[in-house]
Amino acid sequence: ALLVYGFYDLTPLQRRLDHLGKVIGLTAIGVCGIVFAAGILRGLDSVEMFLVAVSLAVAAVPEGLPAVVTLVLAAGVNLMARRNALVRHLASVETLGSCDVICSDKTGTLTRGEMTVVTLYYNDSTGFRVEGQGYVPYGGVYRDGRAIDPSTYTDLKLLLEAAALCNDADIVADVDAKGATSWRLIGDPTEGALIALAAKAGLWRRQLEDAYPRVQE
Repeated sequence: ALLVYGFYDLTPLQRRLDHLGKVIGLTAIGVCGIVFAAGILRGLDSVEMFLVAVSLAVAAVPEGLPAVVTLVLAAGVNLMARRNALVRHLASVETLGSCDVICSDKTGTLTRGEMTVVTLYYNDSTGFRVEGQGYVPYGGVYRDGRAIDPSTYTDLKLLLEAAALCNDADIVADVDAKGATSWRLIGDPTEGALIALAAKAGLWRRQLEDAYPRVQE
Protein backbone atom coordinates (compact mmCIF):
# COMPACT_ATOMS: atom_id res chain seq x y z
CA ALA A 1 0.00 0.00 0.00
CA LEU A 2 1.18 3.51 -0.76
CA LEU A 3 0.68 6.37 1.68
CA VAL A 4 -0.08 9.77 0.21
CA TYR A 5 0.20 12.68 2.64
CA GLY A 6 -2.49 15.33 2.16
CA PHE A 7 -2.53 16.61 -1.39
CA TYR A 8 1.09 15.77 -2.20
CA ASP A 9 1.77 14.05 -5.51
CA LEU A 10 3.28 10.60 -5.56
CA THR A 11 7.05 10.66 -5.36
CA PRO A 12 9.19 8.89 -7.99
CA LEU A 13 9.87 6.09 -5.49
CA GLN A 14 6.18 5.64 -4.74
CA ARG A 15 5.39 5.48 -8.45
CA ARG A 16 8.12 2.89 -9.00
CA LEU A 17 6.93 0.82 -6.04
CA ASP A 18 3.36 1.02 -7.36
CA HIS A 19 4.56 -0.19 -10.76
CA LEU A 20 6.66 -2.93 -9.12
CA GLY A 21 3.67 -4.11 -7.09
CA LYS A 22 1.54 -4.38 -10.22
CA VAL A 23 4.26 -6.29 -12.09
CA ILE A 24 4.80 -8.70 -9.19
CA GLY A 25 1.06 -9.21 -8.76
CA LEU A 26 0.41 -9.96 -12.43
CA THR A 27 3.48 -12.18 -12.63
CA ALA A 28 2.44 -14.10 -9.51
CA ILE A 29 -1.06 -14.62 -10.88
CA GLY A 30 0.34 -15.86 -14.20
CA VAL A 31 2.83 -18.25 -12.57
CA CYS A 32 0.20 -19.57 -10.15
CA GLY A 33 -2.18 -20.18 -13.03
CA ILE A 34 0.51 -22.09 -14.92
CA VAL A 35 1.38 -24.19 -11.85
CA PHE A 36 -2.28 -24.95 -11.16
CA ALA A 37 -2.94 -25.89 -14.79
CA ALA A 38 0.21 -28.06 -14.94
CA GLY A 39 -0.83 -29.91 -11.80
CA ILE A 40 -4.31 -30.58 -13.14
CA LEU A 41 -2.89 -31.84 -16.44
CA ARG A 42 -0.66 -34.23 -14.51
CA GLY A 43 -3.70 -35.62 -12.74
CA LEU A 44 -3.05 -34.15 -9.29
CA ASP A 45 -5.87 -33.26 -6.91
CA SER A 46 -7.44 -29.90 -7.79
CA VAL A 47 -7.87 -28.81 -4.16
CA GLU A 48 -4.25 -29.61 -3.40
CA MET A 49 -3.07 -27.73 -6.48
CA PHE A 50 -5.25 -24.76 -5.55
CA LEU A 51 -3.58 -24.61 -2.13
CA VAL A 52 -0.15 -24.84 -3.76
CA ALA A 53 -1.01 -22.03 -6.14
CA VAL A 54 -2.30 -19.82 -3.31
CA SER A 55 0.80 -20.56 -1.24
CA LEU A 56 3.00 -19.64 -4.19
CA ALA A 57 1.10 -16.36 -4.65
CA VAL A 58 1.50 -15.47 -0.99
CA ALA A 59 5.21 -16.29 -1.12
CA ALA A 60 5.67 -14.02 -4.13
CA VAL A 61 4.50 -10.94 -2.22
CA PRO A 62 7.52 -9.07 -0.73
CA GLU A 63 6.07 -8.34 2.72
CA GLY A 64 9.35 -6.86 3.93
CA LEU A 65 9.68 -4.33 1.11
CA PRO A 66 7.65 -1.51 2.77
CA ALA A 67 9.63 -1.91 5.97
CA VAL A 68 12.94 -1.84 4.11
CA VAL A 69 11.93 1.29 2.17
CA THR A 70 10.84 3.00 5.39
CA LEU A 71 14.13 2.16 7.08
CA VAL A 72 16.15 3.46 4.13
CA LEU A 73 14.22 6.73 4.06
CA ALA A 74 14.52 7.07 7.83
CA ALA A 75 18.27 6.64 7.52
CA GLY A 76 18.26 9.40 4.90
CA VAL A 77 16.33 11.71 7.24
CA ASN A 78 18.83 10.99 10.01
CA LEU A 79 21.74 11.77 7.69
CA MET A 80 20.18 15.06 6.61
CA ALA A 81 19.44 15.99 10.23
CA ARG A 82 23.15 15.63 10.99
CA ARG A 83 23.74 18.23 8.28
CA ASN A 84 21.16 20.60 9.80
CA ALA A 85 18.37 19.87 7.31
CA LEU A 86 14.95 19.04 8.75
CA VAL A 87 12.53 16.87 6.76
CA ARG A 88 8.83 16.68 7.59
CA HIS A 89 7.95 13.70 5.39
CA LEU A 90 10.03 10.61 4.67
CA ALA A 91 9.02 10.67 1.02
CA SER A 92 10.61 14.12 0.66
CA VAL A 93 14.05 12.56 1.13
CA GLU A 94 13.59 10.32 -1.90
CA THR A 95 12.12 13.19 -3.95
CA LEU A 96 15.10 15.39 -3.14
CA GLY A 97 17.45 12.55 -4.04
CA SER A 98 15.84 12.33 -7.48
CA CYS A 99 16.62 15.97 -8.27
CA ASP A 100 19.38 16.70 -10.78
CA VAL A 101 19.26 20.50 -10.45
CA ILE A 102 18.08 22.60 -7.51
CA CYS A 103 17.26 26.26 -8.19
CA SER A 104 17.04 28.44 -5.09
CA ASP A 105 16.63 32.14 -4.47
CA LYS A 106 18.59 33.26 -1.44
CA THR A 107 20.20 36.65 -1.90
CA GLY A 108 17.97 39.41 -0.58
CA THR A 109 14.62 37.64 -0.50
CA LEU A 110 15.36 35.30 2.39
CA THR A 111 18.02 37.28 4.18
CA ARG A 112 16.50 40.78 4.13
CA GLY A 113 13.01 40.37 2.73
CA GLU A 114 13.88 42.57 -0.25
CA MET A 115 13.38 42.08 -3.95
CA THR A 116 15.33 43.88 -6.65
CA VAL A 117 14.94 43.96 -10.43
CA VAL A 118 18.29 43.10 -11.99
CA THR A 119 17.42 42.45 -15.66
CA LEU A 120 14.81 43.86 -18.03
CA TYR A 121 13.44 42.31 -21.20
CA TYR A 122 10.78 43.63 -23.57
CA ASN A 123 9.70 42.55 -27.04
CA ASP A 124 12.76 40.88 -28.59
CA SER A 125 15.37 42.86 -26.66
CA THR A 126 18.57 41.14 -25.58
CA GLY A 127 18.14 42.45 -22.06
CA PHE A 128 19.03 45.45 -19.93
CA ARG A 129 21.08 45.07 -16.75
CA VAL A 130 20.00 47.14 -13.77
CA GLU A 131 22.32 48.09 -10.92
CA GLY A 132 21.36 48.85 -7.34
CA GLN A 133 20.37 47.03 -4.18
CA GLY A 134 17.13 46.85 -2.26
CA TYR A 135 14.72 49.73 -2.61
CA VAL A 136 17.29 52.47 -3.12
CA PRO A 137 15.95 54.37 -6.17
CA TYR A 138 19.37 55.02 -7.66
CA GLY A 139 21.31 52.85 -10.07
CA GLY A 140 22.27 52.67 -13.69
CA VAL A 141 20.66 50.83 -16.56
CA TYR A 142 23.08 49.13 -18.93
CA ARG A 143 22.86 47.49 -22.32
CA ASP A 144 25.78 45.59 -23.84
CA GLY A 145 28.00 46.82 -21.02
CA ARG A 146 27.35 50.55 -21.47
CA ALA A 147 25.09 52.89 -19.53
CA ILE A 148 21.97 54.04 -21.35
CA ASP A 149 19.23 56.59 -20.80
CA PRO A 150 15.95 54.61 -20.51
CA SER A 151 13.96 57.64 -21.63
CA THR A 152 15.50 57.36 -25.10
CA TYR A 153 13.96 53.89 -25.57
CA THR A 154 10.24 54.42 -26.16
CA ASP A 155 9.11 50.88 -25.37
CA LEU A 156 11.38 50.66 -22.33
CA LYS A 157 10.04 53.94 -20.99
CA LEU A 158 6.45 52.74 -21.46
CA LEU A 159 7.30 49.53 -19.62
CA LEU A 160 8.74 51.42 -16.66
CA GLU A 161 5.81 53.86 -16.58
CA ALA A 162 3.39 50.94 -16.45
CA ALA A 163 5.43 49.32 -13.67
CA ALA A 164 5.16 52.48 -11.59
CA LEU A 165 1.53 53.34 -12.33
CA CYS A 166 0.09 49.83 -11.95
CA ASN A 167 1.34 49.75 -8.40
CA ASP A 168 0.09 50.22 -4.84
CA ALA A 169 3.46 50.25 -3.08
CA ASP A 170 5.70 53.17 -2.24
CA ILE A 171 9.26 53.78 -1.08
CA VAL A 172 10.01 56.54 1.40
CA ALA A 173 13.27 58.06 2.57
CA ASP A 174 14.20 58.06 6.26
CA VAL A 175 16.97 60.42 7.40
CA ASP A 176 18.72 59.66 10.69
CA ALA A 177 20.40 62.09 13.09
CA LYS A 178 23.66 61.91 11.16
CA GLY A 179 21.98 62.83 7.90
CA ALA A 180 22.24 59.35 6.39
CA THR A 181 19.32 58.37 4.18
CA SER A 182 17.76 54.93 4.14
CA TRP A 183 14.86 53.83 1.99
CA ARG A 184 11.89 51.97 3.39
CA LEU A 185 9.18 50.03 1.57
CA ILE A 186 5.47 50.50 2.15
CA GLY A 187 3.53 47.69 0.52
CA ASP A 188 4.32 44.52 -1.40
CA PRO A 189 8.03 43.66 -1.98
CA THR A 190 7.48 42.82 -5.65
CA GLU A 191 5.69 46.10 -6.31
CA GLY A 192 8.33 47.96 -4.31
CA ALA A 193 11.02 46.52 -6.56
CA LEU A 194 9.16 47.88 -9.60
CA ILE A 195 8.77 51.30 -7.98
CA ALA A 196 12.53 51.45 -7.31
CA LEU A 197 13.22 50.29 -10.87
CA ALA A 198 11.15 53.08 -12.39
CA ALA A 199 12.74 55.64 -10.07
CA LYS A 200 16.21 54.61 -11.30
CA ALA A 201 15.06 55.79 -14.73
CA GLY A 202 13.79 59.07 -13.27
CA LEU A 203 10.15 57.99 -13.33
CA TRP A 204 8.69 58.67 -9.89
CA ARG A 205 5.27 57.28 -9.17
CA ARG A 206 3.86 60.40 -7.52
CA GLN A 207 4.87 62.57 -10.49
CA LEU A 208 3.48 60.07 -12.96
CA GLU A 209 0.16 59.91 -11.10
CA ASP A 210 -0.15 63.70 -11.45
CA ALA A 211 0.09 63.26 -15.22
CA TYR A 212 -1.89 60.00 -15.32
CA PRO A 213 -4.35 60.04 -12.38
CA ARG A 214 -5.94 56.76 -11.43
CA VAL A 215 -9.63 56.81 -12.33
CA GLN A 216 -10.70 53.44 -10.98
CA GLU A 217 -9.20 50.21 -9.67
